[in-house]
Amino acid sequence: MSSQESATGRGTLSVPLSVHEKVDICRGLFAALVVVAHAKEIAWAMHPASLAPLSPAWRGAITCGIGQGLYYVMGFFVISGYCIHLSVARQMREGQFPLGDYMAARGSRILPLYYLGLLFTVVVEWLISGARPGTWPHGINLATLTSQLAVVQNLTQTYGSYGPTWSITNEAFYYVLYGLLVFGLVGGQPDRPARVGLWLCLVTAVVTQVLYVTVARTPVVYSGGMLMAWGCSGSEACSSRSTGSGSSACPV
Repeated sequence: MSSQESATGRGTLSVPLSVHEKVDICRGLFAALVVVAHAKEIAWAMHPASLAPLSPAWRGAITCGIGQGLYYVMGFFVISGYCIHLSVARQMREGQFPLGDYMAARGSRILPLYYLGLLFTVVVEWLISGARPGTWPHGINLATLTSQLAVVQNLTQTYGSYGPTWSITNEAFYYVLYGLLVFGLVGGQPDRPARVGLWLCLVTAVVTQVLYVTVARTPVVYSGGMLMAWGCSGSEACSSRSTGSGSSACPV
């Protein structure tokens, strides 16, 4: 028996997971749960008769257990906040932040596949227009397509079956917001951009939600407030990474 085997009492060593690997596991888990949640949504909408054998208790359990895709997407926002700061930290050079390089890296990460998916959706929506299911009954017009092209669909309306991309508006907004905060506050305390971002998101979310409840009950005000509210979790994740120890990288 080798020294390594005798030290552990087993044939293989137990190697702890790195932060990088833990983040990848969380990403994979959230991605799988989002797919399951959307599959449940589509199946129940297109085959409502399949619900008949299920008791109300089972329907509630399925909805609460695997049907809450929104919460899994919020998990992605937290991971993004954590990883965004790692990307920023790697690009900081002698107290300077290359904002252009940062924006190019962020855009190249999400936009090519996003626009490819949008093109595919436009083609599919055109092909099935005569027998389109009613799962996503809205958004098949030039105005919503323009919103999708500008990546502001979560503030207006998503385009047909490309509805799940509402979260891309949030992701792009967080990329830009944090990049601008770092660029404007570079040279200060390492956690200052994250702390400022946290308070900015929190205050804006509260103000917009008050406006929505009182005098400005519009989709833009509501979505803008929720966007900033969810940004709080990502900002806190940024802050936790900037004040934490260790140098484990994250593929962002």
